[in-house]
Amino acid sequence: MRVREFRPIAIVTILLVSPAVPTAMADLIRLNQGGEIRGEILRDQSVTDEHISVRTLIGGRIIVPKSEVSFLTHRSRSVEEFEVQLRRLPPDVDSHWKLADWAIAHRLPDERKRVLERIIELAPDDEQAHDGLGHIRYKGEWTTLDAKMRDQGYVLHKGKYITPQELELLEKSASEREMEREWFRQIRLWYGWLNGRDRDRQAEGLQRLRQIREPAALPALTNFLLADNNPNVRGLYISIASEMPGFDPVKQLVTISLQDSDPKLRSLAFEGLDDEQRKSAVGMFVDALKHPTNIVVRRAATAIKEIDDDRVIPQLIEALVTTHRYHVQVTESPTFSFNAGGGFGNPNAVPLPPDVEMQLRTGQLPYGVNVQRAPLPGDELRTRSVPIQRHEQNPEVLAALVHFTGQNHGYDKRTWRLWWASRQKL
Repeated sequence: MRVREFRPIAIVTILLVSPAVPTAMADLIRLNQGGEIRGEILRDQSVTDEHISVRTLIGGRIIVPKSEVSFLTHRSRSVEEFEVQLRRLPPDVDSHWKLADWAIAHRLPDERKRVLERIIELAPDDEQAHDGLGHIRYKGEWTTLDAKMRDQGYVLHKGKYITPQELELLEKSASEREMEREWFRQIRLWYGWLNGRDRDRQAEGLQRLRQIREPAALPALTNFLLADNNPNVRGLYISIASEMPGFDPVKQLVTISLQDSDPKLRSLAFEGLDDEQRKSAVGMFVDALKHPTNIVVRRAATAIKEIDDDRVIPQLIEALVTTHRYHVQVTESPTFSFNAGGGFGNPNAVPLPPDVEMQLRTGQLPYGVNVQRAPLPGDELRTRSVPIQRHEQNPEVLAALVHFTGQNHGYDKRTWRLWWASRQKL
C-alpha cells in the first residue's frame, strides 16, 4: 500500500470501525483542528520523528505530521464502537435502550449511564432509566437517595445515614461535649448582652466574644452568631473563627464562603482560611461542585482556582456542565382541541387563525391542534409549579481548568476527558 502524508484541512472526525480488526485496544489521535483518527500507532523507521504513522481500524495506513496533533491516548475498542453508535443514534427512547443494553453487555457502565441520562432527557418519567441511575421518587420528583437524605437532615458516615447529632456524639469524647455545653452557657449570656440595651454590657459582650480562641466554642458560636440575620453579627462569627487555630473552623468558613447571601461575608470567610486550612478544604470545595444549586458550583470552582490545587482536574472536567432542577410558575389557560377537519364542539371558542384553519382543512395538520386561549376579563388566573431541568455551563469551572492546564477545549467534556487520559500515559 502506498504511504501518503495526511494533512487535515478541516474539522473532520475520521472514524472507521471494522469487526475484522482483532485488536482490543485502539489509539486515538486528536488533531489541532478538532478531527480525530483512530487506529494503531506504528513504529516505522521510514517515517521521520516529525510524523506519526497510523494503521487505521480498517487496515489502511496514514502519516500525520506531529505539528497537527493536539494529543493522543489509548481507549478500549468497545468504547470506540460505543461512540460510533451514540453519534448515529436516532432521537427515540427504544434506540437508546438498545444501546444501553449493548453497553452493559460490553461492560461499559459509565457509557450506559450516559445513555440512561439521555433517555431521561427524552422521557423524563421513564422509571426504568431512573432506576438504572439509582434515582428514587421523593416529594413527587425523581432524585438521588443522597439528595433525599440531605433534605431530611441526615449525613453520610461510613456508609450509613445518621443525624448530625449522632455524628457529633460519635466523633467527640465526653469531656469535649462537657466543654461545649459550658461554652453554650457562656456564649448565650454574652450574646444576650450583645443584643441588649445596656451599652456597657454590649461592649463587654462584644469584647468577651472576640477573645474566644477555643475550638470547643464553635458549636455555640454557630448556634447564636452564625444563625443571626444581622450580617454584622455573622461577620463577628467569621472574625472569631478565622483566629482559631487548627482545622475545626474550616467546615463552617467554607460553607459561609459558598452559601452566605452577603458577598462581603463570603469573601471574608474565604480570606479567613490560612494556607494549611485551604489545602484541607479542597475536598469540601470539590464536593460543592455537585451541589444542587448552580451558583454554589460556580463559587466552588472559583475557590479551587484560588487555592491553586491541580489535583482536582478530573472533578472540574465533570463539573463543566452540571444539571439543575428549577421550579417555575406557569399560568393555566383554557385549552381547546380542533380536529383535523377544523371542527370544534364549543361555540364560545375563539376562531382559529385563517392560515392554521386552512392547514387543518387541507390535511396538512393530520393530528389536529390544541389552542390555549388567552385569559379574558373576569377569568380566575390559576398557576401551578412546574419542575424543569436545565444543563448549565459553568464559566468559572472552565476558567479553573484553563488556569491549571493551559488548554481550552470549551465545555466539551468528552474532549477534556480524552486529553486528561492522554496526560496519564506520559
